[in-house]
Amino acid sequence: MQDAMSSKASVAQVLKDDEIRSDLVMKAKELGLPLTGENFVIVRDVDKRTMTIKTAWDVEVHYFGGFCGDLCIQNYHFEPVAQENMTRK
Repeated sequence: MQDAMSSKASVAQVLKDDEIRSDLVMKAKELGLPLTGENFVIVRDVDKRTMTIKTAWDVEVHYFGGFCGDLCIQNYHFEPVAQENMTRK
């Protein structure tokens, strides 16, 4: 997801925020991630000419382990941030 966010942020000068959000939601579905358009924060800083994209999600993983072979549950939190310069290349 981080790569897709960085890629979209780097071409922000030619894409609208809604297009970026839509493309990222499609990528999240492709990767099987529980993200919707509301999960992406897109910030354009015109003065600094940067685009920042943030998102976050949690994944609960169930596995057998421990000394008695009990079911274990591990929660993982992901919070990627992409910030790129919006100057034309």
